[in-house]
Amino acid sequence: MSGLGLFGTMEMARNSLNTQRTAAEVIGHNLANAANPHFARQRVKIESAHTLPSPLGHQGMGAQVVAFEQIRDKTLDRYLVTEASTTGYYSSKLGSLQQAQVRLGQILERQSVDERTGDSEQTGLSERFADFFNTLQSMSIAPTSSTERQLSVFSGQEMADRFNRAYDRLDSLRGDLNTEVTDSVAEVNRLLESISVISQRIGASEVSDTGLNNELRDQRQAYFEELAEYTNFTHTETAQGRMNINVAGIDFIVEDTLMDRFVAVPHPNPDSKPELAGMMYVKTQNKGSLLNVTGGKIRGLIDARDQTIYTLIKEVDNVAANVISEVNTLHKAGYNLAGGKDATLGFFTGTGAKDIKVHQTLVDDPYKIQASGFADAPGDNSVVLQMAQLATKSIANLKGLTFSESYNTGVAKFGQDISNVETQLQAQEAVQKLLLKQRDSISGVSIDEEVAGLMIYQRGFQASARLLTVIDSLIEDVLSLQR
Repeated sequence: MSGLGLFGTMEMARNSLNTQRTAAEVIGHNLANAANPHFARQRVKIESAHTLPSPLGHQGMGAQVVAFEQIRDKTLDRYLVTEASTTGYYSSKLGSLQQAQVRLGQILERQSVDERTGDSEQTGLSERFADFFNTLQSMSIAPTSSTERQLSVFSGQEMADRFNRAYDRLDSLRGDLNTEVTDSVAEVNRLLESISVISQRIGASEVSDTGLNNELRDQRQAYFEELAEYTNFTHTETAQGRMNINVAGIDFIVEDTLMDRFVAVPHPNPDSKPELAGMMYVKTQNKGSLLNVTGGKIRGLIDARDQTIYTLIKEVDNVAANVISEVNTLHKAGYNLAGGKDATLGFFTGTGAKDIKVHQTLVDDPYKIQASGFADAPGDNSVVLQMAQLATKSIANLKGLTFSESYNTGVAKFGQDISNVETQLQAQEAVQKLLLKQRDSISGVSIDEEVAGLMIYQRGFQASARLLTVIDSLIEDVLSLQR
C-alpha cells in the first residue's frame, strides 16, 4: 500500500509549520496596526494542500496559505465616503459662521470687565444705537450745553466706528474664506494625484495571481475619505481593477490616469450679482464653465461666504445707510447755536456701514450741530428731539422696523442660521460615528480576538514541530535497521 511515506509526512509537517507561521505573522501585522484608523484587519485564507492518489483514495498533504484576505465591507466604505462629504460641508460652513459671529462683535465682543467678579458689559453695535440716541435725548434737554453736544458727537463716533469695524471684519472674513477656497482647491488636486498614483501602484503590484495589495488599498480608501471632506464625487472600479473618479459629471481619473484638475478662478460674470465680485469659484482645467460642486468643504465655504455672511453684511449696511439718511435729513433742516444753517451739512458722512463717519465739521466744532428748529431760538430743541425720537420710529426702508429692531432681527436670523447648521452637523456626525463604529466592528483590529487566534496558531506550530520530531525519530529507526 503506497502513501505519503515518512518523507512525504515530513514535507506535510514542514508545510504546516509554514502555514502556522504565516498566520501568526499576519496576526502580528494586525496587532501592529491596531491604532491605525485606516487599516482593515487581515486573515490568512487556508486551504487543503494538493492530494496524492492512493488505493484507499486521495490522501491529503496538509494545508497551505492561498491568500491574505482583507476584511472590508465595500458598501459601507462607499457610504462613509458619501457621508464624509456631507459632514465636510456642514463642518466648514459652521466654522465660517462662527468666525462671522465673533467678528460681528455683537455677542462675543467685550470692552469692560469687572476685575473682582469677572463680569463683562456687552458693548456691541446694538448697544451703540441706544447710547447714541440717548445722548441726543439728553442734548434735547440742554441743547446749548457744550458737554451734551460733545457727548453726542462722541457717541455718534462710537456708533459709526462699530459699524465700520463690523463691516470690515465681515468683509475681511469673506476674503479669508476666499483664500481658503483656493487652498482647498490645491488640496483636492493633491489628493486626486495621490489617488491616481496609488491606483497605478495597485495595478502594477496586483498583476497575475499575486493577490490584492491590501496596504495600498487601505491607503487609497483613506485618500477617498479625505477627498470627500473637500468635495463630493463618485468612484468606480473596472473589471480589471482600475479606478475612475467623477466630480459633478466630469471625469477626473479614468482607469487610474489623472485626466483633469480643479482650478480656482474669479466668477466669469461678476456683474450678475454683487456678492460674486472678487470671489473665487471652481472650474476644471479642461473646461471653461464653473464646476457645480455640491458637497464638501469647498461648497460649505462658498455657501457661507456668498449667502449667510453676505446677507448679514448687507443687513448691517442697510441699517447704517438708513441711519445716515434719516438723521441727516433732520439735521440739515435745523439751525446751529449761532442761528446759522447749512442745508448740506449732515450729522454723518458716507453711504453705509463701510464708510459712515460723524461729519468732521461737527467733530471740530460741536456748536455747529443744527439742533434748533428756528434761527432766532438757539435754545430750541425741536430738531434734536426729532433726531432722538428716530430711535423708536418705524423706518419704511427697514420694512417698518426701527433701527435696533432691524439690526437685531438680522442678528437673530444669523444666529438661527448658526443654530440650524449646528443641529444639522450634530445629526450628520451622529450618522458618521455610527457608520465608523459599524466599520470598526467589521474591519477593526480586536486585540483580544487577535491574541486568541495567535494562541491557536502557536499550538498548531508546536504540534507540527512535534510531528517533525516524531518523523525524524522514525527515519532514524529505519536507518538503524539497515546497519
